[in-house]
Amino acid sequence: PTSKWKQLSVLFRRASYDRLKDVDKFLRSIMMKFAVGLLIGIVWFGVGHPARNEKIFPLQGAMFSLTLNSVMDTLAFTVIAFPLQRSLLIREYKNGNYSLPSWYLATIASMNLLSIVEVC
Repeated sequence: PTSKWKQLSVLFRRASYDRLKDVDKFLRSIMMKFAVGLLIGIVWFGVGHPARNEKIFPLQGAMFSLTLNSVMDTLAFTVIAFPLQRSLLIREYKNGNYSLPSWYLATIASMNLLSIVEVC
């Protein structure tokens, strides 16, 4: 049997490759996040200056918008990708190639890492 760490490593590389193989989609995602961030920055520019307690509530809207933009892409990819990968997941699990926790952790880790790259 293969160790959990080896399974996690192989599945992480495969999940990352699957996310990055469509370069146009990856670049469009980065550009969309940049455009939304720029738009939100322009709308809320200077709202928190000077720093006072009364200025915190308008900034909550900006932070909510940025967080929602970052999270929705990852959630949408998860909802769309899982049914597409389901047959492969079931076949490889039944063949004993890897365990479900390794697949889940590798998929989530890959999505989180690429989300961080897209946001930064």
